Amino acid sequence: MKELKFDGDFTLDEVFDQNRLMFYSALLDAIEMAALHAEINTVDVMKFVINGDSYTVNLNRSKFQGALYKALQLFESEEAYEQCVRCVALLGLAIV
Repeated sequence: MKELKFDGDFTLDEVFDQNRLMFYSALLDAIEMAALHAEINTVDVMKFVINGDSYTVNLNRSKFQGALYKALQLFESEEAYEQCVRCVALLGLAIV
């Protein structure tokens, strides 16, 4: 799980907005890992540490499909086509 640390006058929303592409890339990696291991029902996506306060984002398997669609939209808007292909491949599997 990727961890991002920030010190200063930041809110969680600001940190997330500024690191959206990195977050969805980590999300894609986590879902790919879960696709290989059927026993994994929840994945840890990313940990944000802001001024010593820790926030961990995890995702249940039942939310994978919706998260992949959101990731696909972001990757399309950023023209990150390699990640788009990965999203589409995962959406085609029976894991979501």
